[in-house]
Amino acid sequence: MKSLPRSAARSKPLSQRVVRQRLMTAYGIALDDAMGIKEAEASKIVRAMTGAKDDTSSGSADDEFTKGILAVVRVLFGRIGRRFLAKQAEQIRTEEDLNKRINDIRRETYTFPSDFRKAMKTFMEQLPRRGGPGRKPKLSPQEEAVACDQVTVFVRNGMGIKAALKRTADNSPTLLGKPVGMRTLQKVWQRRNAIAKTE
Repeated sequence: MKSLPRSAARSKPLSQRVVRQRLMTAYGIALDDAMGIKEAEASKIVRAMTGAKDDTSSGSADDEFTKGILAVVRVLFGRIGRRFLAKQAEQIRTEEDLNKRINDIRRETYTFPSDFRKAMKTFMEQLPRRGGPGRKPKLSPQEEAVACDQVTVFVRNGMGIKAALKRTADNSPTLLGKPVGMRTLQKVWQRRNAIAKTE
């Protein structure tokens, strides 16, 4: 029996079972590479997370959390991707079509880690801060005004701004009733015009 020419073999119709199996395998391998975690391991971690005690004895809490997030994302994208590819499989008829789609999968998943990091950064920026609106200011508006007045006095007496800020920081336990660093005073001094308007 003669073998089919190469071009004929490439255009030979494929069964849906073969197409699906090869698409799912290619997607699984590409996603494993992109995420750095295999689906079986990811599924195991997710199962442990959903019914497990908080055990971080094998590593730091941050490491465990990061691995947990990766595992959840890996399982989630595995499921979503397979569902999506199952629909696409119906349109693939030949070996050439299948190979083209597998190459597309490899290319698309290659950029996945950086795309995911960007998406996570955007997501994290939208989360509310824990414990309220943020850090409490080191100085009250009245203390800021006193500090600015003291820096102004030193400057009028011929000191440079940097020296005046340092001297005010050194005197802050007496002047403000608590130690205040030069960097904090520098930020306050930069906002002196706004502080003067609120007095």
